[in-house]
Amino acid sequence: MSRGGKRRPGGVPGVGSRGERGQRPGGAGRMLVFGVVVAILVLIVVGLFNNSQPKDALAGSVPVRSADRIDVVYFHRTERCDSCIWAGQMSRKTVESYFAAELASGRVTFREVDVQKPENSALAAKYGASGSSLFLDYVSQGKDNIVEAQQTYPYVGNEARFTGALRIMIAAGLGKS
Repeated sequence: MSRGGKRRPGGVPGVGSRGERGQRPGGAGRMLVFGVVVAILVLIVVGLFNNSQPKDALAGSVPVRSADRIDVVYFHRTERCDSCIWAGQMSRKTVESYFAAELASGRVTFREVDVQKPENSALAAKYGASGSSLFLDYVSQGKDNIVEAQQTYPYVGNEARFTGALRIMIAAGLGKS
């Protein structure tokens, strides 16, 4: 019997559903598992949002030699979300701000193209674009070398990093460092 001679709920004298300190059996083990799961989730989230890439990794997909012309083409759908509008604006701003001389000479071009308009279907097919996407065509001796600027995508919403990634790709194609 428990103190005072009364039975505790649960039917067995002196034994309830909780241990001596009021904890359920196995509680420490459950807390450990919970802590490990939380730690793993935090590491995954930090890894997803860790956007630090070395400069060399950003320029890894551009041609080694200088292109005669670089066509920067931002494709989008007719109806666009805020991120898609932002990416188009930042792409244009980057080209116009940092490559004004090359833009004026025609060595760098910029176009925004709605992939849903019938008149743009051939261009979209040439680039393999079906929605919001940014491409650079490094044209050398009349031959296309089309590269999707995937390095910029993690930086949508971060002007400095988006612009920096695109600048590196364009500058590398122009033979600048």
